[in-house]
Amino acid sequence: MKYLEPSELQKLLQVAAKSKRNTAMILLSYRHGLRASEVCGLTLEDVDEANGRLIVTARKTRRKGGTKFYESFRPKDSFGVSDLAAIHSWLKERAMKPGADSSNALFLSREGGGILAHSWSLAFKIMARQAGLPKEKTHPHCIRHSTAMTMVDRGVPLHIVSGIMRHASLASLSPYVVPSQQSIDAAAIRAFSK
Repeated sequence: MKYLEPSELQKLLQVAAKSKRNTAMILLSYRHGLRASEVCGLTLEDVDEANGRLIVTARKTRRKGGTKFYESFRPKDSFGVSDLAAIHSWLKERAMKPGADSSNALFLSREGGGILAHSWSLAFKIMARQAGLPKEKTHPHCIRHSTAMTMVDRGVPLHIVSGIMRHASLASLSPYVVPSQQSIDAAAIRAFSK
């Protein structure tokens, strides 16, 4: 399982900073564990500011049309911007894009319609290469893995991680509970120090 270390995610965001859309897509994907289809499927109505939440339609489900999840907006963090600030920054730029008035998609393609998951994957791959990430970490699904690994490393209970990742079963978390070499080394140093 490939995921981005915090330093790699920071490098990716530095490259993405040229584009308000890409920055917002990466941040929302990371903070909410979104699949490419989920971030690309967001609409303007999914930004529910009145209730302080993002409405995510999980596409990997047996229900036709997906399942809706209501997730609180994430506050400003180590990346220096909240979900809403990233979205608002993009919306100002979005208003000047072709097709902005005729599309309900939150994230637009260059042509003006909603960006497709395939197009997002290609854009992500270009940014990841520019950020110097290894080839195996140039797919947007690595962000989703990074979300789970960050939460597990920070001691978030697995049932909560499972809920945030929108997994149907705790068994789906098994790839994330294998400790990283850094975690193993840090624990061993703490255990044998003094």
